[in-house]
Amino acid sequence: MTTPIETAIAKAVGTATTRVAGWMVQLGLRKISDVRAARQLDEVPTILSNVSDLAVDLTDLERSELLKFVSTPEFGELVYKIATKEILRTHGGNPEKYRSSLEDEFDCLLALHLGSDDAAAIVRSKLFDVCSAAVQEAVKTVCPDDQSGVSATVKASLVKSATLLASESIANSSLIKSVEDIQSIYTFESEIRNAVRSMYGAMRLPHAGTSRRVPYERLFVQPRISLSLQAHQDEEINLDGRSAQDDRNLSSEIAKYGRVVLLGDPGGGKTTGSLKLLHDICAGKVADLPALVAFWVPLKDYAPARQAGSSVVDFIESQCRVPFAVPPPAKAVEYLLFNGRAAVFFDGLDELTDTSDRRQVVQAVEGFADKYPTTSVLVTSRRIGYSEAALDPDKFTACELGSFDDDQIESYARRWFSLDDSVDPARQATIAESFLQDSKFVRDLTSNPLMLSLMCGIYSGEGYIPRNRPDVYEKCSLLLFDKWDGQRGIKSRVSFDAHIQSAIRHIAYHEYTADKKIGIPRSELVSSVQSYLLEKRFDDDIEAEQAAVEFVDFCKGRAWVLTEVGEDIFGFTHRTFLEFFTASHLVRLNPDPSNLLDRLWPHILRSEWDVVCQLALQLLGKTVDDGADNFIDLAVQRITQSEEIDAIAAETALSFCIRSLQFIVPRPQVLDALVSACVDSICEFSTVFSDASPGTSRPDYAIYSIHSVTQENRRLTAKYYWKHVKRRLDTGTDQRALSLALYAGRFSHDSAGPSLDHATREDRVWLDADADHSSMVRDALSTYAREFRWAAAEAVRTGLISPTEALETHGVFMLYDPSIAGDVLIPPLAYTLVRTARNGGWVSQDLVRSVTEFLLEAETPWLKASEETRFMTSHMNRGILRGIKQELARKDLAILLSLPFIEIRSGSRRRSELPDNRRIVQAEHFLRGTRTQADTDERRAVDTQPSNRAVRRYYERWLSGEFDTFRADQEEESTAALDADPL
Repeated sequence: MTTPIETAIAKAVGTATTRVAGWMVQLGLRKISDVRAARQLDEVPTILSNVSDLAVDLTDLERSELLKFVSTPEFGELVYKIATKEILRTHGGNPEKYRSSLEDEFDCLLALHLGSDDAAAIVRSKLFDVCSAAVQEAVKTVCPDDQSGVSATVKASLVKSATLLASESIANSSLIKSVEDIQSIYTFESEIRNAVRSMYGAMRLPHAGTSRRVPYERLFVQPRISLSLQAHQDEEINLDGRSAQDDRNLSSEIAKYGRVVLLGDPGGGKTTGSLKLLHDICAGKVADLPALVAFWVPLKDYAPARQAGSSVVDFIESQCRVPFAVPPPAKAVEYLLFNGRAAVFFDGLDELTDTSDRRQVVQAVEGFADKYPTTSVLVTSRRIGYSEAALDPDKFTACELGSFDDDQIESYARRWFSLDDSVDPARQATIAESFLQDSKFVRDLTSNPLMLSLMCGIYSGEGYIPRNRPDVYEKCSLLLFDKWDGQRGIKSRVSFDAHIQSAIRHIAYHEYTADKKIGIPRSELVSSVQSYLLEKRFDDDIEAEQAAVEFVDFCKGRAWVLTEVGEDIFGFTHRTFLEFFTASHLVRLNPDPSNLLDRLWPHILRSEWDVVCQLALQLLGKTVDDGADNFIDLAVQRITQSEEIDAIAAETALSFCIRSLQFIVPRPQVLDALVSACVDSICEFSTVFSDASPGTSRPDYAIYSIHSVTQENRRLTAKYYWKHVKRRLDTGTDQRALSLALYAGRFSHDSAGPSLDHATREDRVWLDADADHSSMVRDALSTYAREFRWAAAEAVRTGLISPTEALETHGVFMLYDPSIAGDVLIPPLAYTLVRTARNGGWVSQDLVRSVTEFLLEAETPWLKASEETRFMTSHMNRGILRGIKQELARKDLAILLSLPFIEIRSGSRRRSELPDNRRIVQAEHFLRGTRTQADTDERRAVDTQPSNRAVRRYYERWLSGEFDTFRADQEEESTAALDADPL
C-alpha cells in the first residue's frame, strides 16, 4: 500500500514528465500522444517503488512536514527541473553544471521548509537521488534515450534552455537564502489570491437591461481552442481517427506548453476567457496548473511603465498595491514566480497600436520568460496584425480562439435572456427562441461573443436585430445612454445626438491616439472637451469649462462609458466603443474618401488600427454616397500603381480591402479591380517570397479571405476571380495561377475540399464555378505536370497521368513534397495514398501496386537532404498510422513510404553509425505510432511486417543497413559548434 508521501512524489514526477513531453513536442521531438501518456505516470508502480524507504526513519511530525513539502508547487518545480536535466542527458547535452546549481537550489528549499536539523539533513541527502531515479524511470516512457535523432538546432535549443534553467536555479537559491519568514510570503499569496478572485469574480457586460457584472457560471460559455496552423502541423491523430485538437481548453494548453499566445478576433472572448482562468486559478479550481495565483498585466498599462524603467515584476508589485491594496513583502513576487506558485497573463498585445511599441513590449515579455523559464505565461492578442510583432514561436505556442458555433450561440443566448429576473422564466425562453430564429440571417455577427451579447441587449429592448457592426454599435450606444439611464431614472439635461455623442467621439479619438498613456487624467479630459466645446458650441471659456466639467461627470457616472483606471485617470471601459467612436470621429473629420484614405493609409499598411479602419470604412459607406466604393477604388489604385509599396505591405492592404467585403457591397467595377489585384498579387508578389523555404513565415495572402465576403458579393467575386485566373493562365506559364484554379473552392475548407452533398449555399457558388471551369483546369494541369512536381502529384490525384509516369519525370520526392507552387497548402501525395478511405476513395489497388513496384526498383537513396526535404510535413506520420491498419497492399506501401521518415527521426546516416538493432527498434516504434514499450496494447498489437514477399525482402535488407532511403547533408550532421558546453 502506497503512503501519502509516495503518492505525492509520484504525482509530481508524472506532472513534470507531462510538461517535459510538451516541451519535446515544441521542439519537434515528440508527439501529443506522449503528453497524454505521461499524464498516467502517477499510477506507474516503478515510480512509487523508488520512494518507499524515504521516510522510514522519520517521526510522525517529520513525516507530516515532509508530506507538506512534497505537495507544494516548489517541489513540483524542482522535479520538473530534474526532468529537464534528464532530457539533456538522454538527448546529447551535458547536464553536469546544471545539476550542481539544481542541487544547491534543492538544498536551499529543503532547508527553508524542513529546517536544518539532523533529520532534515538525512532527508535532503536522500530526496534528490530518489527524485532523480523516479524521474529517470518516468522519462524513459515518453522520451527514451535518442541522441542520434537530435539535430544540431534542437541540441542548441536544449542547451539554451538548460542555461536559462541553471540561471534561474542560481537566482532562486540566492533569493531563498535571503528569505527570513516564508510565512509572510504565503500570507501575501493568500491575500492577493482573495483580492484577485474578488475583483475578477464576474463578467462585465456592455449592454442594457441586466446587471453590469454577472457571475461566470450564469453566462460564460467555454470557447473552442485550436492550435495555430504552424503548431497544428505537429499534431498527431490517434488510431481511432480523433485529432489531438479534441477537448482543448486554455488551461490544458498552458499546462502542456508552458507559454501560450491566445489569438482571436475583436470581441472573441480573449480577455473574458483569460480573466475567468485567472479567477479560477486563484479560486483553486484549475487542476492542470500548479500555480496558486495568477497576475494580470494589461500591456497597454505596462508599456508606459516599461518606458519609465519598470520591469514586469516591478509592475506586478505596483498592481498588488493599487488596485488590490495588498503590498507585497520584499522579493515575494519573485519567490512565487521562481517556485511555480504563480502564473502571469499579459493581456492585449494588439492594444499597443504602434508597431514599434509592440515590438519593444514583445522583447520585454520574451525577456521575462527567459528569466523565469518555468513560470506559466499567457499572452493575448488579436489575430490581425499579430505577425507584425510576433513572439518567438520557439518560446511561445500560438493557439487560436474559435468563433461560437450554433450550439454555443444558443447556450449563450438562453443564458443571457435568463439574466433578467423580472421576466417570467417561460417568457425568457420564448424571447430567447425568437432571438435565435430572427438572428439567423446575421450568423457572422452572432458567432462573435461580444456582438452576440450586444445584439441580445438590442433585441431585449427593441425587438429587432441590426444588420451590420456599425449599426450594432450605434444602436447599443443609444440604448446605453437612453434606455439604460432611463431604467435607472437618470435624466440628461442635453440631447445625446445634439451634444454628448460628438463630445464622446472627441474624447475617444483623444484616448485612442494618446501617446503611451494609461487613460486620460481628469484635468486633461476636461481641457480637451472644453477646447472642443469652444470650437463647436460655446464662445465663452468659463461656460465651456463648466459644460466640460458637467460632461465629464456625466460620463463618469456611467461606468460602461468611462471608468477610473487610476487616481483621477479615466479610460473607456469597453475597447469596442472606444474604437467605434474613434472611427466615427475620423469619418466626421474626413468625409471625403480620399482624405480618409490619406489619414488611415499608414495604419492599413502596417496592419495597425484594423478595427478602427474597418469601422471607419463602413461608416463612410453609410454616411456618404459611394463613399466606401471610392475608398476601395482609390486604395486599389495605390496598391497597383505605386512603386513605393513593398510586396508585404501591398498584401496587407489588399487583405484589408478583401475583408471589408464582409460588410460593404461595392459597385461591380470596383469589385472587379480589387479581385484582379488580389489574383495578380499572389501570382506576382510571390516571387518576393520564393527565396524562402516552404513553411517559412509569409504574409496572410488577401486571396485566402475571399470566402468571407458577404453573400451579396459572393457571385460576382467568384465570377471575377475566375476571370482573372483564366487571364493569367492564357498569357503564359503561371503555376501560381494554376494553384488558384485548382483550389478556388477550398480556401476555407480542409484539404479534401467541400462536399457537393453537404455544401452550404455560399460554398455552392464556388463549387459551381469550379465545375464550369473544370475542363480548362484539367488541360492546364496536364501541361504543367510535365514541368512542376506539385502539378504532377495533383495530376496523379485526378487520374490525368499514371503515378509511374510522374515518378519517372520528377523522382520519388514527388510523393513527399508538401508544397503547392511554393506554399504549403495540402498534405503530400504519400499521405493521401495511404490515408484515403477504401470505400469510394480515388486510390485504386492498381495505383498502390504501381507506386510500390516503382519504389522497390528506384535507385537509393530516394531522397537527399535539401531545403525542400526539411519541410516534409508530419501529415505523413498520420497517414502511416492509418495505412498500416488497412488492406495488405496499402499497408506494404505505407511501410515503404515510412522508411525515410524513420531514418530522419532516428538520425541514422549510415548503418555503421548505429548501435545494434537501433534501426529495428526505431522502425517498430514509428510504424506502431509509439515511442516506447509503454504505449497502449492496441498499438503494440499492430502488425508492422510487410505481407508481400518482395516488400518484405526489401524491408529486411533496409533493416540490416544494406542501404538508406534518405541521405543527409554531411554539413548538417556536424555538431562541433555545440561541443563546448555554454554552461
